[in-house]
Amino acid sequence: MSEARLDELLERYIDGRLTAEDKTVLEARLMESPEARQRFWARMNFEGLMEEAAELRGAHEWMAARPAEPAVEPRSRWAALLSWPWAGGLAAAAAAVAIIGLVLRGPDPAAARAEATTNGVALLSATWDARWKEPQGALAAGAILPPGRIAITAGVIGIEFFNGAHMTVEGPAEIELTRVDEAICHAGKIRVEVTGVTRTFRVLTSRLEVIDLGTEFALEVGGDAGTEVHVFNGKVSWAERGKPAAAAREELLAGQGIRLNPQGVARISARADDFVSATELDQRLQVQQTERQRVWATEAQRLRDDPRLVMYFDFERDPATPRILRNRANLTAAALDGVVVGCEWSESRWPGKGALGFRQPSDRVRVSVPGEFDALTYVAWLRLDRTEQVFTSIFLTDGFEPGEPHWQFYEGKVRLGIGDNAVRKPTVYLRPGVWLGPSGANYTTGPFAVGAGPARWRHLAVVMDTVKREVVHYLDGHATFRTEMVVPQKLRIGDAELGNWGLPASTDPLPVRNFNGSMDEFMIFKAPLSAEEILELYEKSRPDGGKPAAVAAK
Repeated sequence: MSEARLDELLERYIDGRLTAEDKTVLEARLMESPEARQRFWARMNFEGLMEEAAELRGAHEWMAARPAEPAVEPRSRWAALLSWPWAGGLAAAAAAVAIIGLVLRGPDPAAARAEATTNGVALLSATWDARWKEPQGALAAGAILPPGRIAITAGVIGIEFFNGAHMTVEGPAEIELTRVDEAICHAGKIRVEVTGVTRTFRVLTSRLEVIDLGTEFALEVGGDAGTEVHVFNGKVSWAERGKPAAAAREELLAGQGIRLNPQGVARISARADDFVSATELDQRLQVQQTERQRVWATEAQRLRDDPRLVMYFDFERDPATPRILRNRANLTAAALDGVVVGCEWSESRWPGKGALGFRQPSDRVRVSVPGEFDALTYVAWLRLDRTEQVFTSIFLTDGFEPGEPHWQFYEGKVRLGIGDNAVRKPTVYLRPGVWLGPSGANYTTGPFAVGAGPARWRHLAVVMDTVKREVVHYLDGHATFRTEMVVPQKLRIGDAELGNWGLPASTDPLPVRNFNGSMDEFMIFKAPLSAEEILELYEKSRPDGGKPAAVAAK
């Protein structure tokens, strides 16, 4: 079997379109060829499915210890694609068992999402002008934090531990999360609040152990300057690490503190004003968000006059016509208003601003965009709460005719499909993330995290440029996937829907594609926005993070 044929079968497996004949051929090839199995693992790694694949690498041990059993009831849509009669000979083929097990079970997005949260010990609740130390990379508010180190060079972050304790960290600082009730401060300033049902919280440094006994305290690790402990409410128990076990622990009460340096331990007075509290962090965030919202309101007003802007929904509810979604692009205005079907008005990423919630299979916004285009750019601010089906719509044309784009989530990834009039059977796999299906070309970027923590607002964009023959996906201002457009043609939208699929083909096996979440901004430009423009849109419209003026130069 050629590599091209194997890639084609693997793509069909990932796409959920293996025929019975394909299944037999693929299973036989995986059983007989170590090279084919290696290629399978490589593709699973690319598709973001290695969490489940890794779990199955040890399946040979389980199989070798058990007698043959009948196949179990398939647990997902993927499992229904295959039916493998387990044979005693499989126990001897360890690697093949693992792979065929994955083919039998299929990717299980729900299992992968659950896996992502099992080792978390805390939640990143807030970031204020945080600058993250490389190579760690930036973290966003709402992220689940597993055990491990976190380092910032500037700014302030808030961390909520799963036992209820709250910690503010001021940069430059480096801390290490170890358990839900313990952390290590390697450098910098932290402030810990332990209230309510939280009983204790333990903080370690290289020289100290501090146990919070239901109180509020702060700690600063300053290298040669020594380590300081400040108690603001209640009391803490502390001891020097490395001392004999019999050494007595000491307590500090509210208003008291200590400084530990090479010369010894000195008593000091607690200085609450030297450390950012949770309340002060909230106040800073409110001021920052108000300023950022003002900046974005000014920018949004400017964008309305952009001659490239075809459609702009800001999702502000019009009380006089609540079922009409007003198009704010001055070029087209009311001619391209949307019609709201179902849905509910909900909270936005900005205080006091409107958003539209999509919860039911019937929820959608109907639009119609006439004309043909050499390029299109879609931009959206959305919050994806959950995915319950293989495809989840962002913006889909009613059909999938030549030149019509489909922008949607596919098994936790972001996919752009563009219809064409070629007839292909079977699917042609071109390169990672790009393949030609029976009725169009598909361009799929990497996994989009869903369920790894509280849902949060994300900025998505996709650029379709038929002149440069290029497709580019963006997430939060940065390109995540850039590739050649394999079938350049005029682009057209016509009748379409936000958050659903209006007229799926009667033969399509996956017609239910409703969005589950909220949207509070959507734009269509009839031009290919540059990477600098996409980043500027994101930086000026994001409700959290750095100063809005800090954008890339054009």
